[in-house]
Amino acid sequence: MWKIVPMRSFSDQRCEFGQLFWGLSRSEERGLWVASPLTLCEGACMAKLKAPPAGAGSIQKGSSLAEILSPPALRVLAENLSSAHPAFAAESFVREAARGLGGQSLFQRSHQIAAVLRSHLPERYEEALEILMNSMPSRELEKNLGLGVFFYLPHSQFIANYGLDAEGNGGRDPFMASMLAQRELTQRFTAEFSVRPFLIREPERSLKLLKQWVEHESEHVRRWCSEGSRPRLPWGMRIPALIQNPRPTRSILEALKDDSSLYVRRSVANHLGDVAKDNLDLALEWAEAWLKGASPQRLWVIRHALRYPAKKSVPRALKLRKLAKPLAAEAQSRVAQPKVRVNKKAKSLRPVKSRVKARTPKRADG
Repeated sequence: MWKIVPMRSFSDQRCEFGQLFWGLSRSEERGLWVASPLTLCEGACMAKLKAPPAGAGSIQKGSSLAEILSPPALRVLAENLSSAHPAFAAESFVREAARGLGGQSLFQRSHQIAAVLRSHLPERYEEALEILMNSMPSRELEKNLGLGVFFYLPHSQFIANYGLDAEGNGGRDPFMASMLAQRELTQRFTAEFSVRPFLIREPERSLKLLKQWVEHESEHVRRWCSEGSRPRLPWGMRIPALIQNPRPTRSILEALKDDSSLYVRRSVANHLGDVAKDNLDLALEWAEAWLKGASPQRLWVIRHALRYPAKKSVPRALKLRKLAKPLAAEAQSRVAQPKVRVNKKAKSLRPVKSRVKARTPKRADG
């Protein structure tokens, strides 16, 4: 569990309570209010928290994804909020949040629920955020939820809508608390949508943190660093500055292109694919640089990233995808690094000309 407390500076530390992990990074900003781990709700409180409704993990034929955010889910959310904050008006919240949900899309429902949360939680944002985060149960209760994790979409929407408003936080900047909350939330659901307003309004501070968190132990956090900063994230608002100039995110991609998780590497490929839509030459330049010393996993990233320009028959993209096929890369490596043998009489090394021409076998692209 965690609480917002004023601190002048803070050093690297970690706290574990249940399944919540918070690692705080060193900040040069003084007087900043940040999230600090404290045990506020002991085991008895934690035991009352419930996971999203079991039926939310799968969508029946003919049903909408929006049904995940239906009255049963609202009641679970209200009960959890009441456990974390006994003064929470659960019945009023469910009644107002459920009003007119029928016919609304998933994201429309999320916006409505977030707005009702704001009106039912304490006025100061960080106090409200503290309660919202403390209402989430142990991750052990959330296994095999499938699409049921969209239960947390209103949580991320709450942060996106109100997480940069100092006026709604007693005049204090809530930026760091919001970013840390998203880092926790993305390990349960995703914060790739909620971080977009932060990258638009506070690009330097947001990217600075994401560049630090590429080394986080959780693959979900590492993926978030790439996925959340994509210029053209599907379902998410576009980031005009990164569409115009994607260079600020290159270090994120460089750090993650050889990540041990395919989940993360796929995001890197999709991110580079976004870059190619508006800055094709730049994306091709980065992809070509990645060919040098590339592992089979990185070659896949390159091929996946360039699939759309290749479909448009862009010559350079077609060439790079061809070179990124494992057998082609291996053949290219043999040509670039000739064998040598020792001339014992001359006591020197001289290259041996290969009698076999390197060729690229025809095969289906993986």
